[in-house]
Amino acid sequence: MNWPVERREFPHRYVAIDASLEQNIQQAFEAGAPDVFAFSLIQYISGIRLSFDFLSDLKRAYPNTLFVADCTQFLGTEAFDFQTSPLDVCDWESCYKWMLSGYGNGLLFIKDACQGKNYIPRS
Repeated sequence: MNWPVERREFPHRYVAIDASLEQNIQQAFEAGAPDVFAFSLIQYISGIRLSFDFLSDLKRAYPNTLFVADCTQFLGTEAFDFQTSPLDVCDWESCYKWMLSGYGNGLLFIKDACQGKNYIPRS
């Protein structure tokens, strides 16, 4: 998820991925809510997972921020209802495992309310 943002030189910030990840994210939002919050639901390296309760609270507090989640490590691990989730976009970038197998394919779920919107970073 980082490469396209960095490559196109969009303004971006990172938070430390540690045992205080949710607190780190909360503090970053308090310092200035982003237009787009792009994140991995489950961190590939550490396995740290963001809770849907945390994400729901954050989305209620910052409804204008677009929540874009990389769900590669998550989808298929438990029941998931995208429509009732706090996520605006759910992408499964690297379907190299689970039910799709193979390379070069992926899934992108976009809520109806997000379709047709253009997100241009503030300068």
